[in-house]
Amino acid sequence: CLLPLAMANNRSKDTSEEEAEAWLQLLLDMLPALPARQLLDEVVPLALSKGQVNEPVLQRVSCCRLLGAMAPLLAPADVSSRCASHLLAACQDTDYVVRIAAAQQLPALSRALGPAAVVSQVLPELTELLEDDEGQVRVCGLSGLVVLVDLLPSYLRKAKLLPLVRRHMQPLELALPLQRALAAAFPQLLAAIQDDLEPSDAGLLYGCFRHLAARADAELRRTCALGLPALMGAPLPGSSACYLHDTWTDLAADHDPLVRAAIASSFHLAACSVAPTDACRLLRRPLVTLLRDSCPEVRHALLPGLGETLQVLAGVDDMHKEGVAADVHQALLALSAGLGNNWRSQQQLAEALHALPGLLGVDIIADHWAPYAFTLLLSGAAAVKPAAAACLGKLLRNCRKERPRTDLYCRIIRELAWGRSCFARLAYIQVRHIDYVCCQFT
Repeated sequence: CLLPLAMANNRSKDTSEEEAEAWLQLLLDMLPALPARQLLDEVVPLALSKGQVNEPVLQRVSCCRLLGAMAPLLAPADVSSRCASHLLAACQDTDYVVRIAAAQQLPALSRALGPAAVVSQVLPELTELLEDDEGQVRVCGLSGLVVLVDLLPSYLRKAKLLPLVRRHMQPLELALPLQRALAAAFPQLLAAIQDDLEPSDAGLLYGCFRHLAARADAELRRTCALGLPALMGAPLPGSSACYLHDTWTDLAADHDPLVRAAIASSFHLAACSVAPTDACRLLRRPLVTLLRDSCPEVRHALLPGLGETLQVLAGVDDMHKEGVAADVHQALLALSAGLGNNWRSQQQLAEALHALPGLLGVDIIADHWAPYAFTLLLSGAAAVKPAAAACLGKLLRNCRKERPRTDLYCRIIRELAWGRSCFARLAYIQVRHIDYVCCQFT
């Protein structure tokens, strides 16, 4: 009962733009529920009538949206004969808004047509869209290029798409919106073409990315920062994660706090992707920089994955571990001092400190971090106490020196078990429930 109403209102020329958009959206939502024959007999003719050259721009845009939405729902032969030519013709429309709408539907059309038709029909239009005078059209064309890379088999990627990709790795020639779109697409694009590249391509592709990450536009640098761990985790042939080390370090010390926060949020992902032999060189300086950062956004982004990062650094060779431990210890002290009464950050830091025994020496843990965990357990917020209890138990278990371990056990008994406050005695119970701490008491 809704289809005739939606069809009638989509044919009407007396509705406002807002009403027309609402009725079009209703029809688009209904398309997956309609049988293919009804789509071909009723909806396709409606879409084609809207796409005539004498129709207003909004009508031609609606034609593109309808044809693109129906492409996955129809047989490839029907798409090729009824939809493809009209949608591809819209890529040459005189109005850039229509060209944008057509470019946005090319991924759906490509999936419906298959590789052979994509190369012969879609790729020529996509190539022209990438050279369009309007930046927004080129951005949509770049999005379509990323999808096509995933769709085509390897031999077609090498022959048809790689030359096109290489041609767009000249960032100085690209407008800012296209640079942003390219930076956002970089991880997905490189992951799709990685096996088809020559060793000489690494310099071109990484050089383009490094240039994008050094631009003055903060949003562009944030986009690069978010995509950087994926690139470091899957180096191109003929390169390694070290190729982007300078970019990684520069973005970690960027003057824009949101760029630093983007690096901090994925720091543990990058840390887990680097080889143990490179961990000290790649992670030490950026991590210390971020740990000392006074911006709350950076701290909040770094803390959830800090434990994983510290575990990676714990695996560095003995020759470098002492220097790394000293730098990280001082930076952690600065971080803990700057948390104030932020209970969520204290909780995340307590959870991260589990990894310290593999990195820091026994004396440093006994003198600084076990007492810090005890302080959180004694005076921290209720949500912090379980994490602090688990942290304290882990640190005590790895404290091999009898004197500091005994002092801490006595303090647990004196200030928690015999404490006058019910909260202190409750904290003692939380410590007692940590199995490896209970073993020390028995």
